[in-house]
Amino acid sequence: MSSAENKVKFLLTNGVYYDKVKGRSKIGVKKMASKSQAVRLLELAMELLTTGSISKEQFTEKYGKSVRTFQRDVKALRKYLAGNDTDKELESDGDTYRLTNRPENTKRFLGIPQLLLLTEILASSRVLAKEEFTQMMDTLLNMAMFQSLAQIKDTALRNALKNAFDSYKDNNHPLDFNPSEDTFEKLTTLYEATYGDKDNYSAIDVTYTNVYNRTSHKTLLPVSIVFDKYYLYLRAVEVMYRGYSFNTYRVDRIKHVSMSSERLDYPSSQKSELASRPFPSNAFSEHDYPEAIEFYCWPPAIEAALDNFGSARYEAEIIERYDRYGRSVKSDDMVGKHGHVKIRIRDYPEGAKFWLMGQGTKVQVTSPESMVREIKKELAAAARMYDK
Repeated sequence: MSSAENKVKFLLTNGVYYDKVKGRSKIGVKKMASKSQAVRLLELAMELLTTGSISKEQFTEKYGKSVRTFQRDVKALRKYLAGNDTDKELESDGDTYRLTNRPENTKRFLGIPQLLLLTEILASSRVLAKEEFTQMMDTLLNMAMFQSLAQIKDTALRNALKNAFDSYKDNNHPLDFNPSEDTFEKLTTLYEATYGDKDNYSAIDVTYTNVYNRTSHKTLLPVSIVFDKYYLYLRAVEVMYRGYSFNTYRVDRIKHVSMSSERLDYPSSQKSELASRPFPSNAFSEHDYPEAIEFYCWPPAIEAALDNFGSARYEAEIIERYDRYGRSVKSDDMVGKHGHVKIRIRDYPEGAKFWLMGQGTKVQVTSPESMVREIKKELAAAARMYDK
């Protein structure tokens, strides 16, 4: 008997059931309702392994059981295949069920590299409270069939995850799914209102506290939900007293959300266009519009600038390159570590200015003129602070 057949025999003899509370399979805990059921399931599994198919007609003729019993047995086999580390699945073809290989891109379980990559991404985002991070990792572990790993992989995975757990630090305003916070319901409503209909708006009423700790009630038409730099943001059209305004709101600052009964005539045809607008590199202003910005940039800030602004829908691009003597060159290699480049971006000026000023002497903004004047003014004010 092959190792696969031995595994099927052990699992079906000892029992497999699904724990609805924790959402995972339990093996060897619950006995089958009867020995005859266990034997029947084993024989069905062996039939699938050897011939590749089973049918209702064969089942009822061989066991003298009803079609309903056959369906229960098929359900038990499917539950085993879905809940254990296997690349097989049962496909129905009328009254016949066939054991087929699950396509590589539809396998239900995560591999170790996938799990660790998701762990690092989630940990570096810091968007969740630590307790929520731990619970989400438990869910991912179940998806990865953690219990079935070989010892050496088990040890490596445990050590990597322990490192992620020990070093995890949530941000100042993490998303917390504690029932008292109503975060789960809030996110559910926001996502349904935003993506329930890709072509039309679903108005919502929210209570929002801005960066200056001022709380107000707003009616919004959600456009998209975006993650950026430790926070989730809702991009929405705000219904103003005299019109509409497309703004950005931090989700953790939304304290209450409900579907709105207000009927609005804002054109839904603009929803896809608004969703395609670039997201602010640093979302400090709710009322802001993207502008073309150009600046000189020196190493090592060049790569950081392209990464920071290239995440927007409008890609950042290098439009000029210079070597160490200020001569125009054609390739990045000729720029070297002593040259510089000129970069053009299209982004929101308030957030972009904050990032650009943070690069010190590695960045010089050249346009628009209004931003150049603002930066000069702020740098002069900063210098005076240090002269005191």
